[in-house]
Amino acid sequence: MIKCDVQASAPYQKFFTDIPEIHYAQGQKAYITAYMDLFSGEILAHHIQKRPTA
Repeated sequence: MIKCDVQASAPYQKFFTDIPEIHYAQGQKAYITAYMDLFSGEILAHHIQKRPTA
């Protein structure tokens, strides 16, 4: 995860996303996109796919 000093003073103001590559079974790849609320740290949504698109 990227270290940064970004803060939110209330929920749903600022969000963070990342798309890491995950390796599994016989060289297969998948990408998980997660959306996090910077105020609460809660993961609001996620998606797993075979291509790295946001």
